[in-house]
Amino acid sequence: MSLERLSHIALAGAVLSVGLCSQARADGAFGQIDIGKQTVTAVGAVERGALSFGLVRSDHEGGHEWSLSTSYRVARPRIFGADGTVRAGVVAKVDDAEDLGAGLRLTVESYRALDWGSVFWLAQADTLDGAYYAGVQVGLGQVPIGIGLEAQGGDDWRERSAVVTWRLSGTPVSLRLGRKFETEEVFVGVSVNTF
Repeated sequence: MSLERLSHIALAGAVLSVGLCSQARADGAFGQIDIGKQTVTAVGAVERGALSFGLVRSDHEGGHEWSLSTSYRVARPRIFGADGTVRAGVVAKVDDAEDLGAGLRLTVESYRALDWGSVFWLAQADTLDGAYYAGVQVGLGQVPIGIGLEAQGGDDWRERSAVVTWRLSGTPVSLRLGRKFETEEVFVGVSVNTF
């Protein structure tokens, strides 16, 4: 096993510990890592009151990038008949060439429980590099299965993916299996969600 792969595993542990360890101290936490043959992406987020903090590490064939963000909940509107959240904040990114950039971020999200399951969606846009993310996750109620679609990109890249999740009974942990369509890559992952 290469040193690079070991660093990915260590990063996965750190991201997942965000979700597991901060549950008692925050309103909610989320950690996720997806590993494919060409890419590894780890995400961590914690929300406390109106403040939200996020950290992302993306490894790909062209190098890697770190992203750190913080945002403030500015509104809680009703969106499509469900409670929503609007956040505004800042994001900073650094890549393997040590290029540093910063910009503004706007995030809108909504969760809705339904008779047959649930729907969660999130849309995010940055002024830095024209970055965007849009995702929807549909939970199927009585079975621990979810189905998700994601689109993300920036000035010089884009990716679309589909994912199936399996939530482990009685835990905030889900296993992930997905496919990225632009890079034609299959990935596996795990997430922890205490929201």
